Amino acid sequence: MQIVPGLHLVDGMGAVVNVYVWERPDGGLTLIDAGMPKDAAKILAFAGTLGIERLDRIIITHGDIDHIGGLAEVQAATGARVICHAVEKDIIEGRQARDMGYGPVARVYVPLMAMVTERFMGYRPVKKVDELVLDKQMLPDGFQVVHSPGHTAGLIALH
Repeated sequence: MQIVPGLHLVDGMGAVVNVYVWERPDGGLTLIDAGMPKDAAKILAFAGTLGIERLDRIIITHGDIDHIGGLAEVQAATGARVICHAVEKDIIEGRQARDMGYGPVARVYVPLMAMVTERFMGYRPVKKVDELVLDKQMLPDGFQVVHSPGHTAGLIALH
């Protein structure tokens, strides 16, 4: 569904997360977030309607499973560059678990959730984040990065 000229909401994501495709003035496509692991096929099919070979950038707003679940599969299929805030990099690459503030409970909770997301949801982390962004940075896409810590420490919005 086109929201405004050039900005599309990927259909079929359900109520969990919104995933967008931005048709840049230079002709390229930027994916904004990558949904759950099961969503990768829907994202690739939608991008295919716009010209999947044009998908060359993926901006991740933060490293929660509902925003990075399909990232590895979409990136592998397109070769797109992965972009996120520096604080989220190790989480998105699977090298660090998010500090959920659970204290001692985290010793059990974090490994359990990692097993659940991998085994039962099919999640695997992306191998490499290609570009780190900072607050107020202007992107070639025409967006300005707004660092918005709160939900996660490295959450970004695009203005």
